[in-house]
Amino acid sequence: MPDSFGVYDQMRVWEYLDFFGAAFKIPRKKRKDRIDHVLNITEAEYMRDRFVDTLSRGMKQRVGIARTLMHDPAVLLLDEPANGLDPQARVEMRHLLRRLAADGKTILISSHILPELAQMSDSIGIIHKGGSSRPGRSTRCWPSFSVTACWRSSASPARPRRRMRSSRCPPAPRWTPPTRSPEG
Repeated sequence: MPDSFGVYDQMRVWEYLDFFGAAFKIPRKKRKDRIDHVLNITEAEYMRDRFVDTLSRGMKQRVGIARTLMHDPAVLLLDEPANGLDPQARVEMRHLLRRLAADGKTILISSHILPELAQMSDSIGIIHKGGSSRPGRSTRCWPSFSVTACWRSSASPARPRRRMRSSRCPPAPRWTPPTRSPEG
């Protein structure tokens, strides 16, 4: 997801999505339906005819996710998706990511804002100085790390990851696939 939209600022939202739909080789006849679909998913239909450069930071984040969804990927890799958003937009972003995960998307999130990660994630892995821990819900060692990675998964991984131990943090608990509550 882009941090800035660069040369695409002078495009309308639908033109921006159409451009990336073409880049993803989505046939022209299917692109309009796909644009409608991703704008609906991200609750951004009302932005369709607005110029990208007139959008707020939160709106741009939604359009960035819509662009990412144009080719219907199974996995989304997001770097600081709530960066620079106001409190209400952060809540909306969490809800959007939960809906996408409930729809079967695996979402990888990289962030250093640890409390926010806890609110967005089903499982958490810590990466520090090239080492990582197996995914889990342990928060015991968060304060001692400055670089983290977090992911939400709709399915268990094909193979468990190998755990790397760190003397600064106890090993993460044994990873089990996340269970979803009916509320999502």
